[in-house]
Amino acid sequence: MSLTENVGSAAHIEYHARIVADKNLARELIRLSSDVLSSAYNPETDIDELMNSAEGRLFEVSQKNVKKDFVKVSSVIAEARQRIDAAAQQKEGISGLATGFTELDKMTAGWQPSDLIIIAARPAMGKTAFVLSMAKNIAVDMGQPVGLFSLEMSNVQLTNRLISNVCEIESGKIKTGRLDSSEWRRLEERINMLEDAKLYLDDTPSLSVFELRTKARRLVKEYGVRLIIIDYLQLMNANGMNFGSREQEVSTISRSLKGLAKELDIPIIALSQLNR
Repeated sequence: MSLTENVGSAAHIEYHARIVADKNLARELIRLSSDVLSSAYNPETDIDELMNSAEGRLFEVSQKNVKKDFVKVSSVIAEARQRIDAAAQQKEGISGLATGFTELDKMTAGWQPSDLIIIAARPAMGKTAFVLSMAKNIAVDMGQPVGLFSLEMSNVQLTNRLISNVCEIESGKIKTGRLDSSEWRRLEERINMLEDAKLYLDDTPSLSVFELRTKARRLVKEYGVRLIIIDYLQLMNANGMNFGSREQEVSTISRSLKGLAKELDIPIIALSQLNR
């Protein structure tokens, strides 16, 4: 009886394999922590370089812990059927997250969960204005939580553009405060709509993929965010990871965003600026 209680059987092989995998990750974290600790004590260490390196290595370790095993199709059918039924109940036949742009929604059936959508255009073509209008439609008109990461504009600049959109006032007048009496009245009447919106802004400059993953997980878990927007892709970085070129780094960032969209099961929209 003592032997049978203390010796693992093949019936619990998956459970024991999970323990081995967890201990392996624990050893890697211990090794990483020791290296960082040793480097931090060295007075000649460049702290910014150390933080970037530690962030990149920790990101690589965390990637190993999000792998999923295969599943039989029968276990997924119920969820697929549920989504089909939900789409059938929509008058417009939209199965994903509606954008408020009717013709676009007809083509896409709404942004689908786990999709990474790249919106690419030359500078000053209206990419940011488009996604801000979309964020306003989803967060203000539909009441759905949206997360917006802006690496180019500050939170105040974004909010000013949102106020211009919601209150239907020229952005130039919002900047200068030169509003006539009817515009002031409209501002007072409609700005509450924006205050009540579940729209979460982050203007952290030079945001890394690792930071984004952490913040995005929190937004989804704590605030139920249904869509994440990033403005824009080329301003992100993958600190601490070695790349042969900037093109490879952006490619890695794109793959990481796709993985994040699948993990969180929400659509992620990333703007991309095209050069000549």
